[in-house]
Amino acid sequence: MEPWASDYDLKAAFVYSIVSFIEWPPGVLSDRIVVGFAGEGPMANAMGKLFVGKRVGSRPIEVREAHTRNEMRACNVLLLAYPDRSRMKEALMQVRGTMVLTVGDGEPFTKYGGIITFVPHNNTFRLAINPQAAERSHLKISSKLMSIATVVSDDESATRE
Repeated sequence: MEPWASDYDLKAAFVYSIVSFIEWPPGVLSDRIVVGFAGEGPMANAMGKLFVGKRVGSRPIEVREAHTRNEMRACNVLLLAYPDRSRMKEALMQVRGTMVLTVGDGEPFTKYGGIITFVPHNNTFRLAINPQAAERSHLKISSKLMSIATVVSDDESATRE
């Protein structure tokens, strides 16, 4: 295993755990939960390995790579890993207002309208959540998850750039 792979494995485990703390509107979830990945890096592989055979409640998890707007919008959870901020913002705009839980890396992610992000802290990370973005997506986040996260809001100027 490469030395940095454990960070990705840990984040994949968090994504898996986070899903059970999200409530989608009635009728949105089909017979499975689709977790998509768009961007660069080994996160898709980490999710693929971790999610094999996993379920959330009665629903199996399906992992997909998402490259197009339609593929991104077909996900219930979309993990975005673009090192280029303009590509990240563009991807967030593709799913803005849809019922897709967006998850990313770093503080700017939630400022640009992402819902949940991993923020580096010491040698690990913490979660930051943008409840405004969740509300726009008609998603309800459990108070238990909110209680362990930093709550942030949109940077309106960043979402309009």
